[in-house]
Amino acid sequence: KAAAPRLLPWLVAANPVKYGKPCTLSCSEALAAGLFISGYKDEARQLMNRFKWGHGFFSLNGELLEAYSACEDAAQMLTVQENWLAGKGTDGSGSGLPDDEPPLYPPSETDEEDDFEQLPGHEPQDEDVDE
Repeated sequence: KAAAPRLLPWLVAANPVKYGKPCTLSCSEALAAGLFISGYKDEARQLMNRFKWGHGFFSLNGELLEAYSACEDAAQMLTVQENWLAGKGTDGSGSGLPDDEPPLYPPSETDEEDDFEQLPGHEPQDEDVDE
């Protein structure tokens, strides 16, 4: 594990391996998020268009990415993040993550991909999600 495991604000993965898990973005998702938040929105979309599932990243995180990109400093980003996680929306008005709804992906004991049961005849392949 790295000394600073997460430097991006709260976002949800859309890649097929980690779909719905918060704060577990693939490298391409993390790069696209950084580009988008930094104002390179077209470049972020262009990067994610390379993946079949890329549009899902913006579907899941669009409102947050727009709000994060409008922030002028880290303190504002933390406020947006805290409002969202508290169910108050990106502006504190109440359209964020609902309190009574379970997370998109239930937490697991480990972060390993081999937690999933293999179906007969479907052998795992050594593929990187970003390719």
